[in-house]
Amino acid sequence: MLRKHRLVILGLLCALLVGGIISQAIAAEAASQVEYVIFIKTSDVDDAGTDSDLRMSLCGTKGCTGWEYVDDPSRDDREQGRTDQHVRRWTDVGTLTQVKIYQEWNGSWWRLNSIRVDYNGKKASFGYDRWVDRGTWIHIDADR
Repeated sequence: MLRKHRLVILGLLCALLVGGIISQAIAAEAASQVEYVIFIKTSDVDDAGTDSDLRMSLCGTKGCTGWEYVDDPSRDDREQGRTDQHVRRWTDVGTLTQVKIYQEWNGSWWRLNSIRVDYNGKKASFGYDRWVDRGTWIHIDADR
């Protein structure tokens, strides 16, 4: 009987230890997430807007985020002369150095003016002001 109680107590201690380790891992993961506020500005020239889906990856001194869609299904994104705002919680990639964009095939050409990202009290700007064709990958270095 005493042995059975010892095993139960040992099992409870192990569960507490493992639970603590898991809690620490979850807390560490949450701490490595950053809120990025992304402003995507479409140029104000004729036919600059597009209905294409857009994927983005942010790169910095610690690596890159994964590729994520930056579309708002509740509104028409990337219209001529408009700046769209998207808020995402992604992995902390350090000081931003580059933004990568992929425009899907399901729309028209798009005239991207610029992208600005606010994060951790910092701002990173990425000027472009060129046409982006459908099915195109572009990499834009941060403005200096």
